[in-house]
Amino acid sequence: MDIVIDANVFEGFYKEAILHKDDHQLTDSPTKIFKRLGQEDITFFDIDGHIRSEWRNLVAPEWFDVWYPDLLLGGCAYEISVESCYQLRNQLRKLGFHCKKDFWYIKTAKSIRNDNIPIIITEDLDFFNPKMKKCNSKTRQKLLSNSCGPIANFLCKNENIKINSIWTYNKSTGC
Repeated sequence: MDIVIDANVFEGFYKEAILHKDDHQLTDSPTKIFKRLGQEDITFFDIDGHIRSEWRNLVAPEWFDVWYPDLLLGGCAYEISVESCYQLRNQLRKLGFHCKKDFWYIKTAKSIRNDNIPIIITEDLDFFNPKMKKCNSKTRQKLLSNSCGPIANFLCKNENIKINSIWTYNKSTGC
């Protein structure tokens, strides 16, 4: 599958797999996703380095600077040119999506060129329902496990981009 992984998922992977800490507070193990890379899945980054920078800023840069090239050389990830998507940005703003840095994930997913439907794996409520950012944990879990909300629904229906939490993605892939 063609996936774009949000920085919060990557940070959880780093904590779990590299630091051996299980305090990521995510819906499921992010390590399962990273174990699939290069085999069943490929992840994509924008060639301008926005997503790469966001990931690098969350972990030990020395570790990342060694790990990231191996990810690319191993065929687990590709850097691609992305479209500007101004019209899509305006449509999402009307639905409450205002996070400029998060839009890079959407632009990258939209720019993947093949027959597969890209999936953004995230636990950031901006991708589901930005108006619910301050909801209680039970409501948050429901939004994430159902992959629902105005942003996720719009992207699926109008752009053929799926938004999945870690739990939803792992469940769909049998992990």
